[in-house]
Amino acid sequence: MRWILDANSLIYLTKAGLTQKFVDLADFNTVIDKEVYHEVVERGKERNKPDSDQADQYLKNNT
Repeated sequence: MRWILDANSLIYLTKAGLTQKFVDLADFNTVIDKEVYHEVVERGKERNKPDSDQADQYLKNNT
């Protein structure tokens, strides 16, 4: 099964500290759109959101 994450889902998983559990359950089959990456990671870093670095690390390791 493939999991498609929107920005809201990715942000909440990261804030809750559940990204690793999600990876374990999803078996690494996650997909995001370029706009989701831009919204969560790039704009998050511009706004100094601490979760943006965690989300970026998750995406680099699991998509």
